[in-house]
Amino acid sequence: RFLAVFCCGGLFHLYCDKIRYSGAWALACLFGMAGGLCVPRLADPAVAILGGYALFWFIFRIRAGFLNRIGGRVDISYGLYLYAWPVQNLIIWWYSDISPGLLSVVSTMAAAALGTASCFLIERPFMAWKGRIGSRQSAEASAITEKQSRVQHNL
Repeated sequence: RFLAVFCCGGLFHLYCDKIRYSGAWALACLFGMAGGLCVPRLADPAVAILGGYALFWFIFRIRAGFLNRIGGRVDISYGLYLYAWPVQNLIIWWYSDISPGLLSVVSTMAAAALGTASCFLIERPFMAWKGRIGSRQSAEASAITEKQSRVQHNL
């Protein structure tokens, strides 16, 4: 099932120069996908093919400036990805009768808080070190290369 959806996305990429995106087709795909969701056997292909077309149309044709600004200064996406699963499992472990809706809200808020803390306390300091360590290593590497070329030249 997931392989089929992945392959569908791969085909969208493979034929990206041949696919023409239009708002009318995207709207038709959304209606077709909604209809396909009503038939269990058609739900997965409808989401992959028709939903994929509508999603890529939105991505490539709609210029939503406010969406581009999300994560511009503070990017908690990796922290959300990293902490969401453990947080959800801890909440379920502590409160086994929690509703899915409440679990979604509480776990998203907790994972976002942990992701924000991770961004400022872990990711940013390490990324700053990466710049300093990388420039020092490249300077050392160029010095070694220069020394090796002088030795070879003298041979």
